[in-house]
Amino acid sequence: MERSTLGQHSIGAGMLVLALCAVQAGAADALPLEGCATGQAPRQDVWIGVFGEDPETGLGARRGHGSDWHAVTVPRRPLELEIRPYLVRGRVLDANSGHPVENFRVVAHVGAAQSETTSVNDDAGVFAVAVDIATTWIVVEADGRFPRLEQLTIGAESETDLGDIGLEADRSIAGRVVDERTGAPIEGAWLSLRPEPGDALWVVAGLSPPAKANTDADGAFALHGNPAGRFRVQASAAGYASKYVQVPSDESWIDVELEAGAAIAGSLSLPDGTPVNGSIFVFFRTGGHGWGDAITDGVFRLEGLSDGDYVLQASSDAGPVEKRLVTIRDGQSVEDVRMTVRPGGEVSGSITGLAEGERVKFAVAERGGRPRPVRGRQIGTAAYGNGAFSLRGMPASATINASTSNGRMLRRDIVLDHHGEAVIDLDFSGRSRIAGVVTAGDRPAAGVEIAALPTDRFQPSARARTDNDGRYALSGLVDGPHMVRVYTGQSFDVVVDGEAALDIELPANSFSGSVTLRRENTRALVRVALSPAQSEQPRFKLQRRIRGGGAFHFDGLPSGEYTVDASAEGYERVSRRIHISGDEEMRFVLESNADELVRSGLDSD
Repeated sequence: MERSTLGQHSIGAGMLVLALCAVQAGAADALPLEGCATGQAPRQDVWIGVFGEDPETGLGARRGHGSDWHAVTVPRRPLELEIRPYLVRGRVLDANSGHPVENFRVVAHVGAAQSETTSVNDDAGVFAVAVDIATTWIVVEADGRFPRLEQLTIGAESETDLGDIGLEADRSIAGRVVDERTGAPIEGAWLSLRPEPGDALWVVAGLSPPAKANTDADGAFALHGNPAGRFRVQASAAGYASKYVQVPSDESWIDVELEAGAAIAGSLSLPDGTPVNGSIFVFFRTGGHGWGDAITDGVFRLEGLSDGDYVLQASSDAGPVEKRLVTIRDGQSVEDVRMTVRPGGEVSGSITGLAEGERVKFAVAERGGRPRPVRGRQIGTAAYGNGAFSLRGMPASATINASTSNGRMLRRDIVLDHHGEAVIDLDFSGRSRIAGVVTAGDRPAAGVEIAALPTDRFQPSARARTDNDGRYALSGLVDGPHMVRVYTGQSFDVVVDGEAALDIELPANSFSGSVTLRRENTRALVRVALSPAQSEQPRFKLQRRIRGGGAFHFDGLPSGEYTVDASAEGYERVSRRIHISGDEEMRFVLESNADELVRSGLDSD
């Protein structure tokens, strides 16, 4: 089979590469194809492939794209190819007047690591932008206006219409940050716009809040790009407790007084008192984000803490460290917190058989315990590739799980010798696979999680999700018996011998619905969880994350009783029972959580 690039076609913000592969059999008088390899007779039967372009090399498959090859027959007239990109449409309006915004930008985010910006100039404020099929977030922004964030779910259709998008005029907030006790200005304090409870999409999307500032020598700051109406500003400074300030809709100046924060200080050492290095992290006991610092010569100090209960968690190459609970009251610092390292051994070996770019991360479970993250010699790197690895601080007896970025996993049991060492080799060179189509009734089942688990638990396993056509491929397996598990409770026995085909028919039952949030103008991220309510059913739990006011869908479910939960930050959780047999629907309405609003300094209007 000969392959040659036919050409490149620019579509919106993206680029597609068309490749034609001639098949050896074909009519000698078929129409020649421009760009085919020279010296070959014209052929009629060809393969057409569509690839995403790598933005750095111009070759290969871009994130969110694979290659998609199709067999076609070239007619005896010029071949015409029509490639339709995925389009996102909408209309941008002034939120107050309703008039079109003529100049704006549409930013398509593929996860949090990649984005493409399209500038639009349209008298009617209308846009139609071609995006990567892996796009998850759309940000519409314009000079002098607060940006609008929209979550994007790409389905089988060729486009999504976001409808009317109202942009509010932003405003500037100025002010000063001073020491609450002395009134002295605090230089270098940082301030940022923070989402209200139930409106955390900027955080979920991995995007930075649009407004940030630092104070100057006089403690002065100016925040630009703020929304109209009421919002919160977080103020923080080294040695001070962070503070949230509610900014009223009619204010343009705020004074912020920060209180000197308490500290938690202590040591990290072996049982005999020998100091060791590592990292220390502090978290609110009730949850939330934490922060940490490095431990040098066994000494640590965490400052700028307010009253509350905290969990201290330390990590060290010397071995595992038990967590500590520390309470701060009346702004009093807590000193001399001793954290002891339980000495551990070392597991080393080699990794082979990984594909190019595939990486391995490790987790270890002590016998009878739950897996916990393992940090090894390469602390600070994402994962290991082919070659040597070393994990220190290991328990005497444990199970190690090595998971790859391609969804494969190997498991090994280890027992340290009298030197506190063990050697294992991890071979991911399996080249067999199981592939097929998953359907529910007469329709493809998209987004279904599926795994291949070998009978020999020390052989590689694989995991994948079905695409929009219900297709899946579980690759990197070794020959032998496997159990294919669908995460809606079904399982199938398959013997792999190179290439195994398994088409799966799930029950033609579905559950769909929508979630409405009582508080207006919110874009809270809602979690909908579904699990069987009866013990005799196979146990599983399915989850969907949607935007408030959005829809959810579960497909291929066994008939029976289920429990469904809908929850969002700042809202009361709702739990219901439902009998699923056929296509069932349910609408949820979440009410504001008064306790959460009081803690956040907000009311419910």
